Amino acid sequence: MTDKQSLLTSRIPFIERPGTDKTFGDAEWSDGSRSDVLYEPVDRTLKQSSIIVEVQRIVDVNFMARVVHYCVMAYRRYQVFPTLLVFAPEHVTIPTEKMRLSNVSGALSLNCEYWARKGYLIRLKNVPTLTSSSDPFAAISNFILQQQTCLLENNSLENPTVRQLFSIATEVLRENIDREQQLLDTINCACDVGVKHYQQILEIAERLQYNSPCLQNEARLGIAKLKQVKRSAGDANIDEEEPENTQLVSQDEERFENTMDFVRRYRVTRNRMNWRGCHDMLKKQTNVIHYKTSEVLRTVYNRFKTRS
Repeated sequence: MTDKQSLLTSRIPFIERPGTDKTFGDAEWSDGSRSDVLYEPVDRTLKQSSIIVEVQRIVDVNFMARVVHYCVMAYRRYQVFPTLLVFAPEHVTIPTEKMRLSNVSGALSLNCEYWARKGYLIRLKNVPTLTSSSDPFAAISNFILQQQTCLLENNSLENPTVRQLFSIATEVLRENIDREQQLLDTINCACDVGVKHYQQILEIAERLQYNSPCLQNEARLGIAKLKQVKRSAGDANIDEEEPENTQLVSQDEERFENTMDFVRRYRVTRNRMNWRGCHDMLKKQTNVIHYKTSEVLRTVYNRFKTRS
């Protein structure tokens, strides 16, 4: 179903239309399948038919098998065969030569004796040209089948039903855009909070001289990922570029490996390991991790030896 028809037909679900004996019903069936739109009787004791409305770009055998299933599910729910309306904006590949025009404006009658009370296939070429006084059903058919997105493109600007349909579609589209913008704002806000927390972690680690390559790497990768989410959400206010993940990993790993290699070389030149002396000499080196104390250095190195 196209966006425009979706906006129109899903506008006010589950309420009764004024002046009718039908109400919007639950279009999802017990097996999880779903129709586009379902009208159900307000009073089921009257044994009136429900109405299933489908808008399908290509009406083929597979689609017809699906709508037959919908009608069977409707019969099981209401114990009355439904009425089926199929709008075909583009192509119809099932045979239509033997279908006859029905008493519904522009609709062909479907052969549905054993699965629906009535079935109608509505194509644009069968729908009469609209005038300002055309009946509302013809206006609805033209609106759905022509798929025009601008009222100025429509050939029947003066038809009141068409004007009302465009007004409804515009209103719902505007509401959907507002919801999309609210969602994007929420995503951006959540990402900003996450980035701020990661930055605080890095600042605290630097202030306390807790030079953990794993912590720094994870924090920077977290910042990069959150900013990527913001970019994906369409935020255009991010100017700074994060280095590639591989660069972040390789730089930290290089410093860590240099540190562990320095400690290893220091150990083999001593009969007894002096961690305080090693820590003091490490402070004079470049491209290494300067741990806060010799005890931290000893702990990190022992863990490194255990893993390797």
